[in-house]
Amino acid sequence: MNRDFVTALLQLNAEKQVPRDQLIHTVEDAIQSAYRRQPGDEDVCVRIDGETGKVRVFRAKIAVGEITDPLTEFGLDEAKVFNPAAVLGDLVEIEEMDPNSFGRIHAQTAKQVVLQRLREAERDVAFDQFASRDGELITGTVNRIEPRAIILELVGQGGIARAEAILATTEQSPLEHYRIGQNVKALVLEVRRGLRGPQLFISRSHKNFLRRLFELEVPDSEVPVNGVPDAFAQLLDKLAENARDFAPDGTPVRITLAVAARRALLAVQNAGPPLPASMLAGLFGSMVSVRDAPPLASAPRGTAHLGLGLHVVRLVAEAHGGRVSATNLARGAGVRFEVEIPLAG
Repeated sequence: MNRDFVTALLQLNAEKQVPRDQLIHTVEDAIQSAYRRQPGDEDVCVRIDGETGKVRVFRAKIAVGEITDPLTEFGLDEAKVFNPAAVLGDLVEIEEMDPNSFGRIHAQTAKQVVLQRLREAERDVAFDQFASRDGELITGTVNRIEPRAIILELVGQGGIARAEAILATTEQSPLEHYRIGQNVKALVLEVRRGLRGPQLFISRSHKNFLRRLFELEVPDSEVPVNGVPDAFAQLLDKLAENARDFAPDGTPVRITLAVAARRALLAVQNAGPPLPASMLAGLFGSMVSVRDAPPLASAPRGTAHLGLGLHVVRLVAEAHGGRVSATNLARGAGVRFEVEIPLAG
């Protein structure tokens, strides 16, 4: 067994980010398996020194009270002949072998096993990197667009581990369009082991997606208010949903949180067309349709209703002692929806 070969394999520790001990064990197991495929070599063991690359090949058996496999086991009395301190369960070395006896056939077999085990180890490392991402936001690049899903490519820590993220059509916003190479942020719903590595099932329509986006926007802000968390989450969902629905595709929706005069100010702003003054006055009523506003009739989503969701926003805000408002930004830069809630205490 060539030390340079072992050294080259250990260098994969850096290239594939497979832990060093795991990589060494993979190589040991591959060489050992190659030996044991030959009749009479079922008791061959292999150990590699991770510091020097030195390979030890030896025969060894397990000391047992009752022998079931004489090729790999022997009795305790026989084991003590080779190691007087042996106890039941010990792997007792019998004979040192010449590492150079590792022939061409062994090498070919070991190479196949090494490659297979490395692929398995690489998939395990990738899965471990993504397995704990449930409920978190991830950003991936659109790799494929299929009839029932958008497939994103994800890159893990260090740029090595890769995974596939599946954004099913049922988890997409019907108002969004995607293109190859586009960066997309989404919420992780589930992580599974796939044949080629980890698969993440993601969503851009789940209620927690907007919550996570809001946390990302103000990661260090803690604004204490009295109320029901689910009600505030619904309030945010409705505000963001309406702001997004009445803005052109691909334009951003900005969410901010501020504190002034003992009140929390939540603002959701889009880059859509301005709303008529007549609509702004009753925007938070029980039902307002853009059909009531001719200037919006040519908008991409000009046949949608927006008043019901915003009516819920007003009810939630007022139930917590707050108020709501909507204003057109200067120079047609968008519409700003605001909710003010008194601070706790």
